[in-house]
Amino acid sequence: MKLDVHTNRKTFQRQYRLSDTDKTEVTRQINQMLDADVIEPSDTPYYNSPICLVAKKSGEKRLVVDLRAINKIITPKLVQLPKIEKMLETITASKPKWLTGLNITAAFWQTTVDEGSCDLLTFTGPDGRRWRFKQSPFDLHSSPSHLILILSSLFSDKTRFHSIAVYMDDICCFSNDWDSHIDQLELTLRTLQDARLSCNPKTTEIAYPEMEYLGYRISGDSIRISNKWIEVIKKITPPKNVKVLQRILGMMNYWKKTCPPFL
Repeated sequence: MKLDVHTNRKTFQRQYRLSDTDKTEVTRQINQMLDADVIEPSDTPYYNSPICLVAKKSGEKRLVVDLRAINKIITPKLVQLPKIEKMLETITASKPKWLTGLNITAAFWQTTVDEGSCDLLTFTGPDGRRWRFKQSPFDLHSSPSHLILILSSLFSDKTRFHSIAVYMDDICCFSNDWDSHIDQLELTLRTLQDARLSCNPKTTEIAYPEMEYLGYRISGDSIRISNKWIEVIKKITPPKNVKVLQRILGMMNYWKKTCPPFL
């Protein structure tokens, strides 16, 4: 991934203040990234992005590099995502008996940054040592578009990948018969292996008659909203005043416009 900047302005930002506990956690995660060959030492005097920790639902904290200033000087690469409703219609139109879902593990970290762009992605650790990303960081605007371009290129030949749907880092294999499904799954995995991309075993579902995909529960017979979304809707607090009601109605209107017509 090559990052094109539209200005010669340098962006060197001071580090955010971290507690002693957070410094220990940041150092641990930096060492993890170093061991995984995601980062390397940096000596540029022109760029630096501050870091912080963000709490996850599990209670753990994730190291985040605040790349907002860098994002402002990078020329965005625009790509077109497929429409989810059309993709789901294509999958279910063939009445598949077997569905497999694959998810690329830490997808952005599996895509390489061009050597000439690495200095832009520099940050400073709690001990003062400076690092730069060799692989795409999560909060960089160009990371999703670069991943989309890679996967769409890998699976562009529909004469070979005739029963595969790809949306961002989520891949769905769908087939009517077992032998065809195994052939298509093997081809998909070999293609990913040749590109040195790995899947997350925790989120992999192989050969199910029904599965979760892109927020929906799909099978050969139906497409339904995921139960996870239904639970979120159930937890919405009843409106206490007109403003809250207007906000909920606005959300419902947005949902109506963005949902597939078959829901």
